[in-house]
Amino acid sequence: MDNSPVVLMRSGTIPVITVKQNLTSDEAHLTAITEAISEAVEPEGKKLIIDFTATDYLASTTIGLLAKTYSKLAARGGKLVIVLSPDDTSLHRILKVTRLTTVLEIVDSMTKAIAKLAF
Repeated sequence: MDNSPVVLMRSGTIPVITVKQNLTSDEAHLTAITEAISEAVEPEGKKLIIDFTATDYLASTTIGLLAKTYSKLAARGGKLVIVLSPDDTSLHRILKVTRLTTVLEIVDSMTKAIAKLAF
């Protein structure tokens, strides 16, 4: 049984990371999300969806990792799309306070996320 807080799958050619639980500053959590992102976008990936609908908390280390991933993909002409539950005001607030809402594509369903990356 896999107890990892994240799962990497693909929707066609688009990598999708599903976060299954709150990501704290625990080293195992940071390692899991970092490795999943690396596997999804290296060496030259341009598209990534991260689904946070099963969570309501992100540690600052994860927020920093999202910013770094956005920068890497944008430099390649790519895009990072974040899926949040429409009812989750806490993650929306965290991303707004950190100003990531100004650069990240944030949607409320996987269907919309996939449509954003149909390029």
